[in-house]
Amino acid sequence: MDAFASIRQAFSSYTRNIAGYFVSSLVYWIWMLVALGFPFGMFALSMLVLGAFAAGDIPSLLFSNIVLGAIFMLWMLFIFLLHAFFAGAGIGAFFNSCHSLAQGRAPSMLASIEYGIKNGGRFLALTVIFYALIAVFLLPALISYLFLNNTLVSVALLLLGIGALALAKFLLMFAFPSAAIDNTTPLGAIVRSMRLVLSRLPQCIIFAISICIMGAILGPIPIINTFVFAPIAFTSLALFYKNAR
Repeated sequence: MDAFASIRQAFSSYTRNIAGYFVSSLVYWIWMLVALGFPFGMFALSMLVLGAFAAGDIPSLLFSNIVLGAIFMLWMLFIFLLHAFFAGAGIGAFFNSCHSLAQGRAPSMLASIEYGIKNGGRFLALTVIFYALIAVFLLPALISYLFLNNTLVSVALLLLGIGALALAKFLLMFAFPSAAIDNTTPLGAIVRSMRLVLSRLPQCIIFAISICIMGAILGPIPIINTFVFAPIAFTSLALFYKNAR
């Protein structure tokens, strides 16, 4: 099965079971809301509490009290990991659900949630790795902008960072499907993804371009993005991975 065949099969599977994909997409949408909303709410509440104690001058309070500053940093790390856990578990569960639907099985809403929570640690590690890549490739541009005050250098570093990030995400396109479908460890999923992409490079490039074009057409409308584009894209990638492995 090549890139186009996996996309065609995903479309066919979607049209045969729109209701099943709708339920899975709804679970994924709710999960992403929790992944964004719950940690953000905790962050906002903690800032309000700190603001009340610091009379609005939070940085001075944190820098003047080392213990409080350390506790605050640990609390921020916990909030980030909580977000990464829910986001990663949601993505992994959605991949698993889309793959099951493509195979003719219809996972229930509770089964999808249970799968995501039980396997959340594996997806948490992958999510943290993806966020680390974003930081590694984009931080140089931010640092140069803040300290060098050279717009040209900052823009050049930003473009290089975006390009490197796109390449890294391309090489890791099979990481989440591998972890979700074959229960591969995070490191194993990364290694397998890079090996599969490099061994099927032309088809992977065609697939990535096709999905980007589809996203440009269907993505701008939120409801279509959530309930049409996302399930088709996830199913296509799951089927493409299944054949590539």
